[in-house]
Amino acid sequence: MASGHFGSPKQTIRAGIAAAVQERRRDVYVATGVSQEAIELVVGVGVYGGYSSDFRVRNRLLYEVAILGLAPQPGLPGAVNVIGLQGGEAGTAMLDGFTVFGCTTPPPRRVQLCYLHTM
Repeated sequence: MASGHFGSPKQTIRAGIAAAVQERRRDVYVATGVSQEAIELVVGVGVYGGYSSDFRVRNRLLYEVAILGLAPQPGLPGAVNVIGLQGGEAGTAMLDGFTVFGCTTPPPRRVQLCYLHTM
């Protein structure tokens, strides 16, 4: 099982965020590639893409990371979701270094890239 550390990365961004919350880590680093999933940002965790596969170099153009959104699902209607985020200081939830593609739903067609709902 992947620990989420540099030598044993998690296989999804969602798993990386969950591990960061559980281990009280501040940052999640994402190596180049394509991830087909919906993620939710949380207070106190920054998610940073654009790393080489060994995580030694960050270049957001050279090591692109794409999030391909899934069809809307309960609790995660967008590819990137911010739901009820409150109580953190400015800048404590961060998403940087990603190209995000929403999922096109069946007719009537609707694309949901990011979903923001505050309490």
